[in-house]
Amino acid sequence: MLLLSSCAAFKPAASSETAPATSRRPVKPNDHISTTVPTKRVYKVTHDPSGTEGKLFIPNRNDLLLSGDVETSNWLQFKYAISLDVMVEGLSNTHLLAFMDEWCGTRYRYGGTTKKGIDCSAFSSSLIASVYDLTIPRTVREQYQYCQHIETNELQEGDLVFFNTKGPFTHVGVYLVNNKFVHASVSGGVVISDLNEAYYLKRFAGAGRVR
Repeated sequence: MLLLSSCAAFKPAASSETAPATSRRPVKPNDHISTTVPTKRVYKVTHDPSGTEGKLFIPNRNDLLLSGDVETSNWLQFKYAISLDVMVEGLSNTHLLAFMDEWCGTRYRYGGTTKKGIDCSAFSSSLIASVYDLTIPRTVREQYQYCQHIETNELQEGDLVFFNTKGPFTHVGVYLVNNKFVHASVSGGVVISDLNEAYYLKRFAGAGRVR
């Protein structure tokens, strides 16, 4: 699990919850959209303004120059390209990146709706409203009932992913890319996680697209 507790770097966080004996439907790795990266060269990049160095993968180029798209990318695109393991050019929704970065480090609070504390469904509804200008219901179960249900191999940026944690449809996140989703986690606050992490794999309950 990748914490957003720092706007400069991400670090692992383990879940403290215990897996249930049964689950609705395991998510298989080949269910998900994968980002195929061509033969690549590794460039070191520095996040502005944090100064944190990371690795950015871009296509191999004969002239060793970055593409025009990369040259015009902002520091948020570089930062999240590293954490999401995708090319910078693939992160065009800077409004989404800015929203996630603004909420990084926000702790979880049941019933919370502000940066003093927020729960998962409040975070997903706030993100959908701010980034996509769409309104969805407040609770996880209502959000599941409201959206159009889709298969995991249809997942696109902005879709909702649902989990059975403390019961049926008790957790929700917003899909990003490359099997990653952003959500307000009980154990870590606002985080980016992977659908194929064992904890979420066992608790996955479905996916939906806001109509």
